Amino acid sequence: MKLKLLLSLLLLSSIIIKAQTIKGIITDGENKLEDANIIVKSTKKGTTSDANGEFKIEAIKNDTLSISYLGYSTKNIVITDKNYVEVILKVDNTLDEVVLIGYQSTTYRCCYSCFVKVTKITENNKAIVKSKLFPNPSSTGVFSLQLLKNYNQVEVQVTNLSGQILQQLQYKNVLQPLNLDLSNFNSGIYLINILADGEKLPVKKAIKP
Repeated sequence: MKLKLLLSLLLLSSIIIKAQTIKGIITDGENKLEDANIIVKSTKKGTTSDANGEFKIEAIKNDTLSISYLGYSTKNIVITDKNYVEVILKVDNTLDEVVLIGYQSTTYRCCYSCFVKVTKITENNKAIVKSKLFPNPSSTGVFSLQLLKNYNQVEVQVTNLSGQILQQLQYKNVLQPLNLDLSNFNSGIYLINILADGEKLPVKKAIKP
């Protein structure tokens, strides 16, 4: 019995030792891609790239990272002994139609060489931030959504990356941060769609490791 326990502990230790932090950068060869999705296929854990196209994520050797970005072909990378990867995504020229799912579905038809690029609303070259989601990532799956303006009526819709609606919430006279409980959801990336007094705010990404 003790021998079996010892062997189990040794096996578990070897698995833990193999876990490593993978860092990298995602570009299209010229531009750094912000908010690209990075998912470990075996665990479904994910993260997104920052404003510099950089990311970091925990993975084990021989795991596969699935890296995707709207308008680009998904790229799969097998983890080796290297802990830094440079990823170049190519425009998906086969893309014919892209549907962005939110409170209103909008269809963009793409020609052979064009692609959809999501940009931030700017004013005087500064990004306008209308909401904050924290902590993000959240290990517990509980998030606080802070709107940087008082609203009378707010609707929040939580979807997965496929656009499936998982949760719909309504609030009135919002003055304090809203509590979003995704603790019962699986690990992954979820989209937070916000409709405040009829205004559709930028979509937030909630990451549950």
